[in-house]
Amino acid sequence: MTRQSLQQCRWATGLRAASIAFVCALFALTIPAFGDDGKSGSGSATSGNSTSGNSNSAESANTSRIIHRFDFNEPHNFDSVPQYWVRFPDAVIGDPSFPRYTEAMFDMETGHLASPSFYLESKGQSIGYRYVGPDTRIRPGTFRVRGWIKADQLQFGRAAISAYFIDWNGRYIGDTQKYSRLVGGPEDGSDWQKVEIEMKDVPAGAQFIGITCWLVQQDVWRAGKEPHRHIDHMDIFGGAWFDDIEIIEEPFAELKLSQRGNIVHADETFEILATVADDFADSLEATLVVTDDVGNVQFNQPIPVRDFEQRQATAVTLPDLLPGIYHARLVVHCGSEEVIERTLRFAQLGVSHHPPKQVSRRMGIALGSLPDEEIEVVFALFDALDVGIVKVPLWGGLRLRSEINPQALPKTMNLLLRLQVEVVGLFGGLPDELAQSQSEHNLTLIDILTDDPRGWRQYLDEIVAPHANVFRSWQLGADGDLSMVDDPRYGAAVAALREGIHEMIAAPDLTGIQSATVLPEGRHLDVENLSVYLPDDIYPEHIAEHLSGFIEDGRPKNGYDLVWASVESGVNLDAQSIGTWALRILEARWAGVDAVFAIQPWTTRQTPTGLVSEPTLAYLAYRTIADIIGDKIPSQRLDLDLSAKAMTFVRGNESVWVIWDPQAPPGGRPLTIQLGSGNEIVDLLGRRMTSTRLKDGRRELTVSSAPIFVVGSQRWLPPFRASVQLTPSITDFALDAREHTLNVSNPNDVAMSGKIDLEAPEGWTVTPSRVQFSLYPNEQKQFTIAIRHPTSESAGIKQIFANVSLNSSGSYYLRVPLPIDLDLHDVDVWGYAVMEGNNLVVRHGMTSHADVPISFRAFATFPGRSRQYRVINELLPGQTLATEYTFSNVGSTAGKTIRLGLREVNGPRIHNLQIDAP
Repeated sequence: MTRQSLQQCRWATGLRAASIAFVCALFALTIPAFGDDGKSGSGSATSGNSTSGNSNSAESANTSRIIHRFDFNEPHNFDSVPQYWVRFPDAVIGDPSFPRYTEAMFDMETGHLASPSFYLESKGQSIGYRYVGPDTRIRPGTFRVRGWIKADQLQFGRAAISAYFIDWNGRYIGDTQKYSRLVGGPEDGSDWQKVEIEMKDVPAGAQFIGITCWLVQQDVWRAGKEPHRHIDHMDIFGGAWFDDIEIIEEPFAELKLSQRGNIVHADETFEILATVADDFADSLEATLVVTDDVGNVQFNQPIPVRDFEQRQATAVTLPDLLPGIYHARLVVHCGSEEVIERTLRFAQLGVSHHPPKQVSRRMGIALGSLPDEEIEVVFALFDALDVGIVKVPLWGGLRLRSEINPQALPKTMNLLLRLQVEVVGLFGGLPDELAQSQSEHNLTLIDILTDDPRGWRQYLDEIVAPHANVFRSWQLGADGDLSMVDDPRYGAAVAALREGIHEMIAAPDLTGIQSATVLPEGRHLDVENLSVYLPDDIYPEHIAEHLSGFIEDGRPKNGYDLVWASVESGVNLDAQSIGTWALRILEARWAGVDAVFAIQPWTTRQTPTGLVSEPTLAYLAYRTIADIIGDKIPSQRLDLDLSAKAMTFVRGNESVWVIWDPQAPPGGRPLTIQLGSGNEIVDLLGRRMTSTRLKDGRRELTVSSAPIFVVGSQRWLPPFRASVQLTPSITDFALDAREHTLNVSNPNDVAMSGKIDLEAPEGWTVTPSRVQFSLYPNEQKQFTIAIRHPTSESAGIKQIFANVSLNSSGSYYLRVPLPIDLDLHDVDVWGYAVMEGNNLVVRHGMTSHADVPISFRAFATFPGRSRQYRVINELLPGQTLATEYTFSNVGSTAGKTIRLGLREVNGPRIHNLQIDAP
């Protein structure tokens, strides 16, 4: 047997070729030949456990898709094993891994749906039984093998089913054997586990499907080379039950999109290609349904089912779709019973806002996998994002697929160079070949790099040497790998990698990794760049603070050339959580990092017709950010009211607003705001939103916790709005008026003039309530105003509004909130209430930050009860004091409010605090 044939027979989940070679040999030697009547040369073809009868019958095929079902209910079989099931290996060839003393038997007490079942017992070794009877006869088509396995004390051993095609002479057809997943170990416990094997593309000459039940020890199923001094463990008393193994004939069904990567650009026509074929087409019906991401049906159409020999795709043109994620579902059914389904997720992209072929150098993607057969599709997805920098996994990667195939690297690099993007090579773990031989030792990349370089240099050379000058930088460690961040040998590993690359590149540019949760003080890595990971437990509003240790005034600290930020994968996020993920990216951009990386926002999955790459909601969100924000420069942060927020980014004379409200209800809330010439509003998925323009030039928007984008506003408008401020923004409780300064400046390059009307809460007075201003370019002015509040006002944030009208144009009317905190600047005051029986107990506390002792007269009121007083004498600096009030037999307190007050002794200040009764 040749090396090639051995390789073709390898267990897909890890069975070692050394043992599986016997499988291939035995297929050729011991499977009985079958005659023209479909019966074995050694006897009858009946087994008593078929639920579908002879598979040659058109009538039976119309009524059941099951070719054969092994339920192991054979009341007339008095042997210890099911009929036509033979041991692997039999007497022809011996294999020490599969000794003859291992046993298989009926178990009359245990079964999946009903007893009996087929039980394989290991006795410390591996055992296999395969079916050699005639009842698995097939026609050309598509098949699925489904069964149930229950592990019995399998700690090290594993159980599985394999299926393969056999020709008319009973010989195995090479390269067709497929294996189910391995069952056993703690994760599977003692429950029945469903396993399936897809058997598509029936080869020419295939007449039967062969089935083998396996119970294999660790020395057989474990992948990779044996590490030095490795000891294989085994289960002495383990076993496994097998039951209800079915061979199911399926119609051929395929669902594709005419566009590569399953993405549709704006104003691009596209088709869904649906193919359904079967030998018994008259008995089947098929329907294509397309829904949006929340389940609303967008399209519903029957699809013709054709004969298998005449199968061809039906091209379906969909109506115009809004930007978003859509789900196509092709369902094949026989009457009311669903036979098979195929699904596909695709994205309709919105209109692009940046010049063609212009990439965003401050936005990047960290590729997680590059499957060879999908590489062109992956780059179609990547290209549509228009990002300017990419991390390519060279070693280890993100384990979706561990790393790029070295043979595919030249093609990958050519595609990236064609897109004119910068490339960062990522060493995230061990090279695959090295990882397989070291897996039992759990060695890490740092273990290898700090060891003898002769053990890893060959793997570095084959990657770096052919493309040494193409890579922008080389990153050691996958983003978010905190084990590397915490390892004290990381610096030594960096030095070893630098020395290895230096032999091929004169001055290698290296990138180190760090976490935003780790303070950078006292630790400087000998690298040119730093990639800082932002864990998802850092809230968006705190990201700038966490990055401030690495960036100051938009420049890297600690001598690094570049500082990048990376966020977690967003592929599994739904519409409720995608907004927070997007804000993390925007906040990192705002903090001034040189580039933000997101882990690839699409998924790749295996389907019966091949690998499929599909975009996600995160894909659309990231594309919108890269498209609209791109390389624009952070400009202003704005509080639009008590909860709505905004940040703006500028380029040239244009600014883009990003607006969100973290406290908005799920359906959003209205917001009226002056956006100047910014009349295009886009949501996170790239859809244009409607807004109403008022007579004064403001727009009525709907805002939610997910950011929206306003495109095309003037550059000067956000900083002008931000310049309208009250200082100080805190005012003490007092009986008299307090002075504040109203600030306003002109960031425009032309003079401006106008008026500001100050609108105070009810009962407040502002003097003067109107000011006129005239400002030259870049001029700033201050106006003194006096603010008086009612003596009964409670503590907290109060809102004064500056209603600004610019004389240059009647369309520029701004309503700017000027929050003012009514409190005592040198005293912290709090209060709370509890019920003790029928009594209401109120506690009133304060902490002094004053420089001298202060005294207050305190009181508490409750509706329907007399006011209670306390005296606080000489509250010392830094002292905390709590007073207590008791209101007896208060009855119901629902909806009632408690008022707590302070009046300064020998001073003008007061303080009021309202709390809800419990």
